[in-house]
Amino acid sequence: MHIIYCGMKNMTDAKKRNLYLMFIPLSGVLLASAWHFLYDLVPCPFVGAFAPVNESVWEHLKIVFYPFLILWPVGYVFKYSRVDTVSYALAGAVGAAVAAMSVVAFDYFVNGILGVKQILPVHIINCAAAFAAGAALGYPITKISDRNAEIILPIFTALIVAACVYGSVSA
Repeated sequence: MHIIYCGMKNMTDAKKRNLYLMFIPLSGVLLASAWHFLYDLVPCPFVGAFAPVNESVWEHLKIVFYPFLILWPVGYVFKYSRVDTVSYALAGAVGAAVAAMSVVAFDYFVNGILGVKQILPVHIINCAAAFAAGAALGYPITKISDRNAEIILPIFTALIVAACVYGSVSA
């Protein structure tokens, strides 16, 4: 970690942002690929709450949502000293939600409207695009003040938890 931080100390904010916006989709696709088979490796209900248990598009939201929440704190290194922690957490929550919604939007657009078959390269592009959208739209939120983020974060978190509970109950 020290090597990465020392090398980044002299980088401009634009270079850090660009490096960060490339890191999330690339590492996200790798983590999501492993996440896809997590339930097959450990078939228990607890793991099924966080990893997809079938091939539905709604189960594939888990492939992007939870790995995004795992990877987002790694990005904190890229803006290390100048970002408020609460606003960074809010940005991560918004980014994860955007990434998850992007999976559904991309899937229905490509498969439903354009009629492209559901094949592996399309799923990989969908995953990378979702991570990129989440990172790109979450990143500007890091500029919100801590005071505003302290108000918004609990509300947004409650909405995400409610959506997750509703999705688990209705599935």
